[in-house]
Amino acid sequence: MKDIKTYILETQGEHDKSKVYDDLYADVEPYLNIWGAGPVYGWKGDKGICFQVTKGKGIDKNDWIIIAYNKQYDDLTIMLSPYGEGDPKTAKQIQNMVYAGQESIVINQMLGLK
Repeated sequence: MKDIKTYILETQGEHDKSKVYDDLYADVEPYLNIWGAGPVYGWKGDKGICFQVTKGKGIDKNDWIIIAYNKQYDDLTIMLSPYGEGDPKTAKQIQNMVYAGQESIVINQMLGLK
């Protein structure tokens, strides 16, 4: 059985200092302590970011937030997903058509904060 760090690296890929990562990180960085989150990883290379969260209503120890950039539509999909899998079928919550700057609002709602 693989340990969680190996699983995460195989699923999300290595940390990628891409423009997508930098832009998304800048939007969520002020809220990471509120969510009990971090560290922040590149999700599937340069497709977005993901991080484990520990604060909120109904949050399990293996819950992750994924913020995936949809290049075709220039918007974001945000998921609360076990182990950061990113599969809409297994996600606890999912919000499509989120625009830059709205990430904290959507994540606060998912976590039942504020």
